[in-house]
This record gives sequence, C-alpha cells and structure tokens, in this order.
Amino acid sequence: MMRRLRNESKKWQEFNSKGDRQISLDLESKIVHVFYKNVSNFKNVLFTLKISGEYPFKAPKVFISTGKYEERHILQLYKMTRRGQNELEKMSNMKCLCCFTILCSDNWHPTKNILDILKEIEYFLELRDRIRSRVAVRVFQHHESGLPAVLWNEIINFI
Repeated sequence: MMRRLRNESKKWQEFNSKGDRQISLDLESKIVHVFYKNVSNFKNVLFTLKISGEYPFKAPKVFISTGKYEERHILQLYKMTRRGQNELEKMSNMKCLCCFTILCSDNWHPTKNILDILKEIEYFLELRDRIRSRVAVRVFQHHESGLPAVLWNEIINFI
C-alpha cells in the first residue's frame, strides 16, 4: 500500500500545478489532504482521504471540511431533495449520486486511485450546482408565468 501511494503521489504534480488546489500525502498517518481555494460553490475547502491498510482494494474514506462545518463524510454532500433527484435523473439518468460514486464499494476496484476520486468529487460538485440552478429556475417558473414554456425550457436546458 505504501509503495502504491508513493507511486500515485508522483503523478500529483500536474494536479498541484493549477494553483487553486494542493494535494499532500502523510505516509505515516495514511492520510491525503486536498485543499481547494475554490471548488464549486465552496471556498477554502479541505478534503481528507483516510486510507486503510486495504487500499487499493478498498476505497479511502473521504471527508470534507469548510469554514462553516466540521468535518463530515463526502456522501452527505451527495444527498439531494426530491426535486434535485428528479433533475439529476432528467440530466443524466442517475437516480442518486451515492449509487454512482466510485467510493461505493460496489463501484470501487483496485485500478482506481486518488486522482480518480478527486476528479469525481469535482464533477459531482459541479453537477450538484447545476441541479440547484435548474431547480431554482423551475421554482421561479412555477411562480412566474409571464414567459412562454418554450423559453423556460431553453433556460433550463442551458443550465
């Protein structure tokens, strides 16, 4: 496991080169810290990946910390309201993000790595923001009927 993490960490230079994020590995405690200055609608967010001795055969546990909240499991961010789930299904044919994440034991396999997890987190957070925007437009559409339905649909599809 330690050799695998060392080899993976050599590939993190490109990830770190973007400037708005930094990834670091503490081999002694088997923890990967990923700091983002700005990801999705979060500012100054820290992701902590706690790696068990079973890695890469078992996915790491991923936690998020922001200035507002204490550390919490990443899957809590993937939960959505009923309206959000409906929008997700319309956009992607997924019923929920939790079932499609590579962090789910049914979807994890040893060829996945830390960068795959981070790319997925970024994608899911951006998708979550798009879903929130679409839900907000639909709520506004429900209360404001001055525009034709065709125009509302164009707005929603754009988002």
